[in-house]
Amino acid sequence: ATAAGYPEPDIAAVLTALEVRGFISQTDDRWRLGHDELAGAALQGVDEETAQSLSALLGAALASQPAISAFDHQRAAELLLDGHEDRLLAPLYQRWLAMAHRLADPRTDTELARALLGAAATPDRLRPLLRARPVHRRLGLDTRPRRWGAAGVGVLMLGALAFGMNQGGRRATHMVMLQSPISGTEASMMPVPIIEVRDALDRRVRNAALDVHAEMVGDSLGLEGVTTVPLEDGVAIFDRLTLATGNLNAIIRFTATGLPPVEVRLLGEEGPTLWLDRAELNGQSLSPEHRVVEIAPGDTIRGVATLRFSSYWVAASIIFGAFPTWGDHRENWQTVAALPTPIINGVTRHSLTVPGPDRPGNYHLILAFTAEPDASWIASATNWSLGAPTWGDGNDLADLTASQIGEANANGQVILEWQYDVSHRVPSALAATVIEVRVR
Repeated sequence: ATAAGYPEPDIAAVLTALEVRGFISQTDDRWRLGHDELAGAALQGVDEETAQSLSALLGAALASQPAISAFDHQRAAELLLDGHEDRLLAPLYQRWLAMAHRLADPRTDTELARALLGAAATPDRLRPLLRARPVHRRLGLDTRPRRWGAAGVGVLMLGALAFGMNQGGRRATHMVMLQSPISGTEASMMPVPIIEVRDALDRRVRNAALDVHAEMVGDSLGLEGVTTVPLEDGVAIFDRLTLATGNLNAIIRFTATGLPPVEVRLLGEEGPTLWLDRAELNGQSLSPEHRVVEIAPGDTIRGVATLRFSSYWVAASIIFGAFPTWGDHRENWQTVAALPTPIINGVTRHSLTVPGPDRPGNYHLILAFTAEPDASWIASATNWSLGAPTWGDGNDLADLTASQIGEANANGQVILEWQYDVSHRVPSALAATVIEVRVR
């Protein structure tokens, strides 16, 4: 535009207007399209079939750009999944791997695949991505010395494998955890543990005739229900396995005759966490490192926040809400959404519309979730069993201290004295993250 003779002040004014409307944003001294905002505008108010088609088109367009950021990779994957275009995930994953290699990312290919797909990283979606990798990456030969070193050994291995395969079918050599439980109770375990047996080439052995047994490490009576399951088509599904004790951090070991055991640790006592991933509020980009939005007195805070969360309740009503520190604590809260549980490092994205303060000053907008019927119980730090929220008793969420706000942003949770009856409070972990609101 400058080369065409347009005055620089006019160009700057147009860019600023587009930024305020959320269509572009400035990152590292460069302007980029606001893909999230454009996608949201395109998808808002259309029917499900149209939204699916538009998501597929937006995801494919974003994935085809010559140079995109890590966030754009993840956003493209999210749109492709919404549009049921799983077939386009493999080439996107190849670009994701190449970028990770350039940045010397230490994560494994599987961890990178999970990071790309986020909460949608199911075993059925991960397998085709990992199979689509170049052969040298699947074999761990991602450097030249490793490839040369493996060349001679490879010849011998091919001969040995050919000989072994001619000896009569596949033989089970190990087990893998297709689906790991996160937490459990005396009634259920979620997700349901699923074990698969595989051969030396990491292929499922469908005709293996084995029983898989589950036990709690250090407590032979720690599990109840069906603890031994026969393989069917190479898979054992423990859909009737429960805990006999309240040991929510138990280690469960799965064994089968002639195979190495596999273990998994439940995470029920880890406590829920909530992390700000990114947000676009009032035309301003927020991040974990910069979580400040500036507004004028009386303005409404509007935009979209993307968060990551972990929840370990097996079955509960998990409510996510927004809690301003200004106004009447008893009324100035919002129930935003219900969240799924249990889940580890899930992604949730929500629109926020919060009336701002009327007077200049520094305030905070607290985002939090826990197992309560609605956000009023969270705002008052009261358990639903009391029958009604209790207010002004020193533990209202809007009364968080600067130290507690720092604790929430550093740990993804803050410890509050939760009211369980008139004279009984229990220190409880509340999943929370906090945005600073500056009114000028």
